[in-house]
Amino acid sequence: MGQGRYNLVGQVVPIRISKGAVVMFGKYAGSDIPLFGVGARKEELLILREEEIFGVIMSAEDYAKISGEADPEIVGVAK
Repeated sequence: MGQGRYNLVGQVVPIRISKGAVVMFGKYAGSDIPLFGVGARKEELLILREEEIFGVIMSAEDYAKISGEADPEIVGVAK
């Protein structure tokens, strides 16, 4: 996350979404950026502008609380 964006008069408009929040966005939103990790592991990150986010589903704090109480077999499985 950066500091925000600049408006037409050069003032910084801060980001309204907190780091770690669970958000909704469109199928074709953002840019896929390759990230080369340790060893042969390769991952891709999706970089979004704030304008591409439809809405916040839950805050980072709520997600941490729910994922800590959830069944580990179900959480984080995307097939």
